[in-house]
Amino acid sequence: MPDITQTLQDADLGFLKFVASSWEIFDLPDDIEAILAALQIKASDVEAVQNLAAALPPEAQAALRALIQKRGRVSSTIFERTYGEIRTMGVGRREREHPELNPVSVAEILWYRGWIGRAFLGGGGRPEDMIYLPDEIY
Repeated sequence: MPDITQTLQDADLGFLKFVASSWEIFDLPDDIEAILAALQIKASDVEAVQNLAAALPPEAQAALRALIQKRGRVSSTIFERTYGEIRTMGVGRREREHPELNPVSVAEILWYRGWIGRAFLGGGGRPEDMIYLPDEIY
């Protein structure tokens, strides 16, 4: 599965800054590459990941455990049916609605904190839209 930098490589600066702050990474320059590098270092620290996961709401912790039981990935349809939708929005709408502060689902809690990614992944068959844990987290 993709690692955390691959998962977040297309994210905009505002999204990355929120993810970094939720991972207790502060005082970074407004530079996407610097933020991605800092996130990769933090995500590679097993103890830090365990501590951050323990601070998540219980329902988000349960979703992470379920993903781990499914080998780190599951169909996005099944995941969103179980843990709620991840609203798609551009920068402007995100800045108006602040889904990172007002998530409508467990899925959004994990999405806006950078704990899960979404990609078309194949496992011998045709690629399928999947929700996954970045490698470092899995």
